[in-house]
Amino acid sequence: MVSNGLANAFTTNTGSIQYELQMAAATMVTLPLIVIFVLLRKNVFSGMQTGGIKG
Repeated sequence: MVSNGLANAFTTNTGSIQYELQMAAATMVTLPLIVIFVLLRKNVFSGMQTGGIKG
């Protein structure tokens, strides 16, 4: 999982956490997902509407 990788990747041997690097990496992982969602939101919402109709 990405969250586990981010949590473990920026922890030093002494146990201190490098918050600046961790937050920058989290932003770099999240930003492409947001862009893809914005570009494909019509497809996402139409799929939700189609799946929600019974019958």
